[in-house]
Amino acid sequence: MRLYAPLLLTLMILARSSAGPAPARAEAPPQNAPWALTFHDEFDTLKLLDRKKDVAGWRTEYGNGGEGTLHSRTIITSGEQEIYVDPEFKGTAKAPLGLNPFDLHDGVLTITARKADPATSSQIWGRPYTSGMLTSKFLFNQQYGYFEFRARLPRGKGLWPALWLVPKDNTWPPEIDVMEGLGDPAVVYMTPHASVGGKHVSDTVAVKIKQNPDDFHVFGLLWNERELVWYVDGVEARRWPSTPDMHRPMYIVINLAVGGSWPGYPDKDFTAARRDIDYVRVWSPGGKPVPGAESIPQPVLSGPRADVVEMLSQAPPAPGQSDAISDRIAGLQTGIRAAMGRGALSRERARAAYAALHQVALHYRGMKYGGGGMTDAHVRTLNGELDQVQSMIDGGGAN
Repeated sequence: MRLYAPLLLTLMILARSSAGPAPARAEAPPQNAPWALTFHDEFDTLKLLDRKKDVAGWRTEYGNGGEGTLHSRTIITSGEQEIYVDPEFKGTAKAPLGLNPFDLHDGVLTITARKADPATSSQIWGRPYTSGMLTSKFLFNQQYGYFEFRARLPRGKGLWPALWLVPKDNTWPPEIDVMEGLGDPAVVYMTPHASVGGKHVSDTVAVKIKQNPDDFHVFGLLWNERELVWYVDGVEARRWPSTPDMHRPMYIVINLAVGGSWPGYPDKDFTAARRDIDYVRVWSPGGKPVPGAESIPQPVLSGPRADVVEMLSQAPPAPGQSDAISDRIAGLQTGIRAAMGRGALSRERARAAYAALHQVALHYRGMKYGGGGMTDAHVRTLNGELDQVQSMIDGGGAN
């Protein structure tokens, strides 16, 4: 999802980087051989970490900057507006605020994001929303295997649910985003983050869920020393090579962010939204099964099926972010690809156009979410910058 360098890595209005590793060669789906179930939570109960009582469980904050701090309870640089809370969270008060974003019902964990009342907001660093997150940092981590989550995603502007993996040793990158949503359950995003040649590389693709997007779906990641393979409902959605920095144990993060530079922001009348998690399960081909593993069915994985899931050539704008400028940026992204495809634009010139478009996207984000709002002058400035990108495309330069 993005822990330490979010400014560049989740601008989906940019094209997939041509500077990163080439996508893995398509191969037959992995053999459905027996796996050892090494971790699972069916959420019949919710076990939270309690350091005072030495009780292992899910952690409810990142820990960055010290537990209980603002930086531990949200990701400031991505523009998120929620604070991740739990019943023992104090914020800036001296006693727990009694805020509980978690609820269990019939084996399903619900994380609810809510608009905070003024009194609560004043005790959570002025933030307007509360929400919840879980990490398995002190509960479970694993290198390689098959990670599977059954979840139902929320629909609405400014919502940003995610399931992701980050290294136990606190390095970044790498990071593997199994699934991110932007308020439309029919479209999810899958992203690897890696360090290649000392530079951060990410490659986000948008995937459309074809059948009943508002229902529960199973999101999976097969991770080995060679490649990453993402799945939706057991059907392959995309592949990417495992980079050298990914060969280390990682832990799980589950969260529901509200607002941000990528999803946009909720309407003023927003009150609450929820995401549901049915289970989390992790397998290893050579691990030791946990007690009760025999009651959990083995994963069954297949190759691509266009009737189930489809990789989109262009990601649609998030419900909270669509406007004429973002639409034009997305159109120029498509234009660069099209010009390369017909031989009218060299690879070198395309990279320069992508870089220029990236800078415009950063400028656009700063104007739109900087607090002052977009003015007519801002729009004129951005359109002028986009005209220059269009000129780079029209200038050609094919080899």
